Amino acid sequence: PTHFTSAAMHARLVVAGSTSASLAVCWWLWRRRQLSKAVCDEMVRKSSGFLELLTGPTLHRRSDEGDEAHYLGDGTFVTPADMSKVEPMLARKLLTQSHRKLVIVMVGLPARGKSFISLRMDAFLSWTGTETRIFNVGKQRRRTEKLENTDASWFDPKDPKASERREALAFGVLDELLEWLDEQEHPSIAIFDATNSTVDRRKRVHEHVLQHNSSYALLFVESWCDDPELVEANVRMKVSKSPDYKHMSIEEARKDFLARIDKYTGVYESLGHNDSDKPLSYIKLTNLSSHLVAHKVYGRCAHSLLPYLMALHISPRPIWLVRMPHGEEVKSSWLSWLRKPDQTNFGDQDMSAAGRAYAMKLAAFVRSHAEMQSARIIACSHRRALETAAMLDSTGERVMIKASLNPMEWGSYEGIERRHFKEKTSAQFFEDFSRDPF
Repeated sequence: PTHFTSAAMHARLVVAGSTSASLAVCWWLWRRRQLSKAVCDEMVRKSSGFLELLTGPTLHRRSDEGDEAHYLGDGTFVTPADMSKVEPMLARKLLTQSHRKLVIVMVGLPARGKSFISLRMDAFLSWTGTETRIFNVGKQRRRTEKLENTDASWFDPKDPKASERREALAFGVLDELLEWLDEQEHPSIAIFDATNSTVDRRKRVHEHVLQHNSSYALLFVESWCDDPELVEANVRMKVSKSPDYKHMSIEEARKDFLARIDKYTGVYESLGHNDSDKPLSYIKLTNLSSHLVAHKVYGRCAHSLLPYLMALHISPRPIWLVRMPHGEEVKSSWLSWLRKPDQTNFGDQDMSAAGRAYAMKLAAFVRSHAEMQSARIIACSHRRALETAAMLDSTGERVMIKASLNPMEWGSYEGIERRHFKEKTSAQFFEDFSRDPF
């Protein structure tokens, strides 16, 4: 302890959660001339007993009583076991468990974009490699109920028979969702697309899922919309395209749909409306992500799904997928020492004459369209891609380089065209490749 010069350095040591992390902190302090090299060398030499070197009443951490302890600054120590009993820490611990299965429960009035958001989440999560499926209560209703019997009156919360039928329909779809999750061998996400408009309904959905399998996690996603123009646009789309109104005129459909919305509005309770929603994890989107509230959202949802929902939009944003220009075959490169003498490194190829002509035409095409002047350019790390990106944006300000876009690495089969795979690769490889190219 005598080697430390200020209380600030004690605070820095709190971040060291392991021996390796502690050594990294010591190296950093030495580089800043706040810890002598001799002390650092001693700590490295005795790394297995590193924490014992720092035992003492002035330190924020000690391990001489079994469990590691953290100093609170008032003469007392607290162990992780003590901290885990604090209610906020306990809640976070429960919410950050590693769940293999997740149920996303949609919340919102009709014509608020729930199905649109569900489809977008489905596309995004599937793109990330997660098995995802939407279970829509409205679709099930159309399969089981006659359209002429499901006008606005069918959604009246004051009608006991209609309410009972709606509940049975919703929980039947929820059971179908849970059965699908049970069958999945890999991490999976199911989206329950329904209004779930009251605190009572959300509570029963939550309990139903956990009673079925307590290891399943739930996340509620509400689409709240109070922008009259956005609501009107949703209403127009709904009455013109929904199968519910294919037997009605636009005027009749609009009148019936607005009446249906009024039925829901009378009993609707937004997420966070009262303390009953406090135990739930939820994301609340206002006017399609113009304002967003995240409540008890941690872990993978916080760093993947949440940023995606924050960036959600309905504006047209075209995406151009462009092949790299044709390459000039080379027999040696800066990576040639890793390869066979006669093997080509395609990542290090220069453009051929035809490839350069193509790249120049592409750059001219982009410059001729004003709407593409602000386009973001995402390129793989191959030389031809980088040269093409430089032609599109000489400043490099709009260029992002993503190695994940690199073409597949073919190993010893690199350079063989797909049409020659059957003749020039092994029979087992060709069979596996034909079954699943990825």
